[in-house]
Amino acid sequence: MDYDAPAELTWRGGRSRNPKARRRKSFEHLWQAVCFVISDKSERRGVCKIVSSFSQYEGEEIEELYARRDFPVRQRQTLTPATFLDRLFGARTPKYRLLGDTSYTWTIIRITTGMPVEINGVEMARMSVKQAEEMLRILNGPGEADMLALGP
Repeated sequence: MDYDAPAELTWRGGRSRNPKARRRKSFEHLWQAVCFVISDKSERRGVCKIVSSFSQYEGEEIEELYARRDFPVRQRQTLTPATFLDRLFGARTPKYRLLGDTSYTWTIIRITTGMPVEINGVEMARMSVKQAEEMLRILNGPGEADMLALGP
């Protein structure tokens, strides 16, 4: 799988008044196109199609590609030290991260210990990528204390 190959994304709808209009966006790398489809929710999109090199991906295939264990963004997760402005405006250095396993499920681990997070006696493991990312967003955000105290 060549995640660094150029890619082109097409979809129907969006901000256009014509719901059948096709929109198009080019990306330098396939992984960027996949991340755009998964994370950018600024507009409503119909079925998305990514064409890269000699492969094309549509709908759930894009989500499956994003959930793959070898997806580059998962491997490139790095910690960045908090800057003065981050501390001033409340941004935090992440305490938790995702860890994939061989069955394509995800576990949330505490970065400092490398151990799975446990909430109300339930280990945050064997989750789908969407569930894990939502929980990770909450735990690394301002809702961490409530989540750890009250649970999901």
